Amino acid sequence: MDQIKFIVWADIHWDKFGAKCVTLEDTEKIEREIFEKAQKENFDFTLFAGDRYLKREPDDEVKVKADRVIFDIVHKGTVPHFHLIGNHDWTDRGRKWNTSESLKIFNNVYVLDTSKTVGYKNVRIHALPADYQFDLSKYQIDKSCFNIFVFHDVVRGTYMDEERTRFFETGLNKADFDISDFDIVFAGDIHVRQQFVLKNTVGGYLGSVIQRTRADANVERGWTEVVATKENDKWVFDTTFFPTANLFSRISFNVVDETKFEDLSLVKPTFEDQFVEIKLVGDKKNVDRIAEDLRWKKIEKEFNARCIDIFKAYETEQSEVVVDLSTSNSVIGDLELYLSSEFSSLGSLKAEDIISTVGKIKVYVK
Repeated sequence: MDQIKFIVWADIHWDKFGAKCVTLEDTEKIEREIFEKAQKENFDFTLFAGDRYLKREPDDEVKVKADRVIFDIVHKGTVPHFHLIGNHDWTDRGRKWNTSESLKIFNNVYVLDTSKTVGYKNVRIHALPADYQFDLSKYQIDKSCFNIFVFHDVVRGTYMDEERTRFFETGLNKADFDISDFDIVFAGDIHVRQQFVLKNTVGGYLGSVIQRTRADANVERGWTEVVATKENDKWVFDTTFFPTANLFSRISFNVVDETKFEDLSLVKPTFEDQFVEIKLVGDKKNVDRIAEDLRWKKIEKEFNARCIDIFKAYETEQSEVVVDLSTSNSVIGDLELYLSSEFSSLGSLKAEDIISTVGKIKVYVK
């Protein structure tokens, strides 16, 4: 019985100091753990689905530190690593140079920087780097082998947020890669983990391996381990998700006249070694009173938080005047009412009407 075991991840985005608290040490720890686990537990290979760096031209310190991880473990080890180029990895839009060129001199590293098929034992990896158009003729399918399609791009119809409220209207068509020639499909670029709805194969977005932005707060990120087993000429999969350390948390409190600082539910595990955003919701007087309490610094130290950031969300009473700029007779007059009402309501005004209104204001200013 054929069986293949590998680790796959994406969008690690090495950077010196990302999103206020993600350090080089955080990123290095994750990648070393992945590569060391692959060596110690005899995985067949590792596969990265693109975006190794945050910047197209990373600082020297970042580049050296990142390359050192692969040199120390992959280059000196026995487990091969397949490394796809993502959009952040191209130094320019012309696809003439990428930041992983230096990896080509290492042992056991295969840099996937063009549309091509790379063979390793009974595995065929069909790569589509960022900014390349899908062309099935570029790949050499071998049905006797295990065929993986890996790409870094936006897929039409997939969602871009954890709430699944916003979808991509353009991008790669799922029908292009939803073919039985590919036993499984992995994608990088979108940081939200999600499965593709496919008929002829299986797969999806891996999501980022580490929390990179505040939008990742309270959301698990990590890598995926796959065991592929061939049964009756068909590959079946056992996948396990391994979450990495939570670096961001977001907590919200409603505050009123009676609210005291000690009334807030503050639990140490939520803060420990994390960047924590505290959202205070209420009227300006009460929000400012709680936000300016000197005990926040004490909590930050006692709970071992990386940082506590206070976000003020002022609520205002509904004004008697509801401003509807979409039926405006006087642009400046209605804007003055809107400002004086402390932003109480925009009526039926839409975003595009705001832009239009601002354009009209310039005319009045002249």
